[in-house]
Amino acid sequence: MKRISNKFVILIYGSLFIVSVTLLFTASLFSANTLPAWGGPADVAIAFVIVLSAFWFYNKTGRAQLDHQTRISYAVASILPAILLVILWLLHRKLDFNIVLTGLAWRLYILFQILPRAIYLWNEKPV
Repeated sequence: MKRISNKFVILIYGSLFIVSVTLLFTASLFSANTLPAWGGPADVAIAFVIVLSAFWFYNKTGRAQLDHQTRISYAVASILPAILLVILWLLHRKLDFNIVLTGLAWRLYILFQILPRAIYLWNEKPV
């Protein structure tokens, strides 16, 4: 049986994360009447896969030393929220903050928990 590569799973996770954030901003920018009916269930399904993949990342890395990867992810964690704040500021008149803030909160939390482990798995040498 052929093993799925770590890089492939990380790319899928990143793609799902981007789609999830795009759906979040779409839902907060437009009224519920103009949004397609499939958007909500699709976002819930994607969110479920993102959370399940967090368990996969934790299972794959186990007790690995992630000091170097954590330092790299701190750089991302210091830049990404600043970029998001600028985007929120630019769109503040159009956004529904009740939707966007809670959605961004859990997505960023999961991202920052997974990022050091994803960096570790990305650089891991195949056995």
